[in-house]
Amino acid sequence: GVALREVGYSEDALAELGPDALSAGPDDVPVLMRRLRPGTLATVVEALFLSCDVPRRDAVRALGRRGVDALQVTGFAEVGSDVNPRARIVPIGELLIAGDTFSQGRDDPIDYVAPFSPTSRLCAALTPRHRVASALDVGTGSGAQALLAARHARRVVATDVNERALHYTRINASLNRLTNIECRLGNLFDPVGGD
Repeated sequence: GVALREVGYSEDALAELGPDALSAGPDDVPVLMRRLRPGTLATVVEALFLSCDVPRRDAVRALGRRGVDALQVTGFAEVGSDVNPRARIVPIGELLIAGDTFSQGRDDPIDYVAPFSPTSRLCAALTPRHRVASALDVGTGSGAQALLAARHARRVVATDVNERALHYTRINASLNRLTNIECRLGNLFDPVGGD
């Protein structure tokens, strides 16, 4: 998270890709790549937003060795002579939200975890942001709504039947230095039946 923020990886940085970049799919990547201005930020956008392989030396130049090592340790990328993304990290406001790379539709694995999407943005826009003692994110996925709730709730419980989703939620909480999110495995409200 530190390395990404230092290089300027933000929602504003994605603005040069166009207003529909968040809803773009893998077929749109060649067009979006042509809109990038060369540089370290473009390397990060290519790898972590557009899910393109980038040379390791370019990734190290952009994120430093520790940043590239963190991508490998978290499983967000395989690192050899190239950095091969296995996750997308989408900057939303001050948050960085990771999920799996572009959806392949029906070919997605059963435990696919969608990154932040236009649907996520709509849900976030419709959510009241009053200060509360606790909040619940049912079917958390990447944890996007839990992360957003963590800024106005003292405690957030995120539930999902997908263990990979909870893994992403925990990593995303760490990536954003949020410590008030608790993840629970289970269906719908079952994990919070006693609360």
